[in-house]
Amino acid sequence: MCRLPAVALAAVVFAAVLGGCSSAPRTPEVIHDTKDQAAEYAEFGNRYYREGNYGQALSFFDLAFRENAAVDNRVGIAQTYNSIGKVYLATGDIDTAERSFQSAYEIAVRLEDARLLLQSATHLGEASLRRGDLELAMAFFDQAMDQRDDESDQADLAVLYHNIGTAHSRLQDYETAQQFLQDAIAINDEIRQLAELAANHYMLASILSRQDMLEEARAEAETALIYDKQMENSVGIAADLKALGLIAIKQGNLEDAYDFMKRSLRVVAAIGLVPDARSVLSQLETIATGLGLDSEAEEYRAQLEELTPAAH
Repeated sequence: MCRLPAVALAAVVFAAVLGGCSSAPRTPEVIHDTKDQAAEYAEFGNRYYREGNYGQALSFFDLAFRENAAVDNRVGIAQTYNSIGKVYLATGDIDTAERSFQSAYEIAVRLEDARLLLQSATHLGEASLRRGDLELAMAFFDQAMDQRDDESDQADLAVLYHNIGTAHSRLQDYETAQQFLQDAIAINDEIRQLAELAANHYMLASILSRQDMLEEARAEAETALIYDKQMENSVGIAADLKALGLIAIKQGNLEDAYDFMKRSLRVVAAIGLVPDARSVLSQLETIATGLGLDSEAEEYRAQLEELTPAAH
């Protein structure tokens, strides 16, 4: 795992020039080129992030960070901190993610940049959600909502509404949750953010499933899968297939559940998501047992044991 980049203090060595040249040093005109290079690295990082290749994503975000730091592009630095935090959050390292989001937030406060404040507060709220601290999460989301204005980026608002919807679903306030998710869907549909649309429909599927509205939940999960496949979003595809498997289990359709889970396992195995593989293998063992496929259940059990860290 790549470490979180930090700005190094460079030692500046002034060379004494014999003869005492008085001409001013030439100013290099490379700032825009450097920012463009940082943006390109960030785009590569985002692409690898969507594919679930978190090591490569971090490598490119590290390069973006360095380019931005080289020209003191504080907006770019904050954006890269947020990107790095998203990777750590996806891998379950909430502590490191929060430190990265906090660094972005501090820059946003100093710059009094409404967009950066909205983004960073949203990310800090999402990290709090992962910890299960709903009160703190809602406080961050309220702060992000306060930063909205007529110039707010629609994609940022959609992410915020999605996270607020997720928080309300955790509070079992499903009606409010669905309202915020529908707001996010409306924005993402208009600006064609397909990966975010998939996430919105995935969360709706989860909410509907919890209310035992299983046909509706399955339809939402299938919609999420369509969008994730269009974007070749491997992480999302694996999650959608698993969700469809869980819904099929609740419907009593073990054959469908088995197919969905096997497909999900293939995806997580292909991109190396070990925690997700363990979860899916556990489901497959149970389903195979329920279908009377004892040898296959034993095979999944053995694979699960291989991936499970030994207790110390």
